[in-house]
Amino acid sequence: MIKACIFNLEGVIIDTQNQFFQALERLENRWGLEVAGRPPHSDVLYGATRLQALNELIQRSGQAISEAQKAELMQTIDQEIADHVADITPDDLEEGVLLFIKELKNKGMSIGVVSAFPNTTKILNRLRITHLFHSVAEAQGGGFASVSTYTYLQMAANLGFPPEETLVFEHTSDGAAAASLAAFFVVGIGKAEDLHDQADLVIPDFDSLRFMKIITALGIVDQ
Repeated sequence: MIKACIFNLEGVIIDTQNQFFQALERLENRWGLEVAGRPPHSDVLYGATRLQALNELIQRSGQAISEAQKAELMQTIDQEIADHVADITPDDLEEGVLLFIKELKNKGMSIGVVSAFPNTTKILNRLRITHLFHSVAEAQGGGFASVSTYTYLQMAANLGFPPEETLVFEHTSDGAAAASLAAFFVVGIGKAEDLHDQADLVIPDFDSLRFMKIITALGIVDQ
């Protein structure tokens, strides 16, 4: 029986990928670092932490960047993220996700949200959905890396339920694999080919979706 649900913020509740590439493009304009094209060619950057992405861009540029310059670049990225957070509104929510979370809330589910994106609580506040979650966790490392198995297990502990009684909603293959490793039920959001068989079920989005439809598709009984 499913008693808890965990949502990854990025790509599930809100799309952060567009903001990620906008920040990189502004970085290119300021520093002349070569920015890779939009997906699918830049997935390695989107799955990286801020520092990993920056090191990759510096390597591609062929420029000699001092540690002081790198630190300044990191501050620039952090500021770009902070500037974007101030612009977030409830209109940025992924289609259908708000109604779905409210349905879970009405069913008495314990609900958590995890993120590797900085300022997670501020983003939830801007989206006006903080009150819908029992627990919020921001993974260590910052940037845009996938959430780890440890973070998912910690969130499940915060909610008070084991992985076998918890659904995880993930957008990336690495994140889905991390949750699957700990024996969570994993629902992937997006395209099946992008999730590389790491999810137990893949859905395109939350539009018109109902909880029992997911439970039925997963073959979970006695719900």
